[in-house]
Amino acid sequence: MELRHIRYFIRAAELLHFTRAAESLYVSQPTLSIHIQQLEEELGATLFERAGRHARPVRLTEAGHRLLKHLRNALRELELGKEDVAELSWTGERHASLWIDACIQPAAGVHRAFGFYRQVSGNPHCHETRNVHRH
Repeated sequence: MELRHIRYFIRAAELLHFTRAAESLYVSQPTLSIHIQQLEEELGATLFERAGRHARPVRLTEAGHRLLKHLRNALRELELGKEDVAELSWTGERHASLWIDACIQPAAGVHRAFGFYRQVSGNPHCHETRNVHRH
């Protein structure tokens, strides 16, 4: 199951309209339909009741309802994980930058740098080290 299949399925299930879902995802309607069909084939279950070729709205089947619940939770967890790692990465980069600044700037500049970091990062637990060694 690809992440793209999950996102496409969730959006189509929310809107219950393949064309509108495709537009909101910036893909063509045939592309969305192909990915939904691939997901259905992979799962061995029909996820949407399609009323007919010219009837645009669709309905979720029981399998579709069940899958939607699980995939929303899974996608939410993936997004939280992505944010957590990005936050860690960003904090590490910012920390390294401030460490370099603290080493080359006079002591008064260090206090301003840490104050700025607290303000920008929103991290109230950021503490400066007073023992700055000059080389």
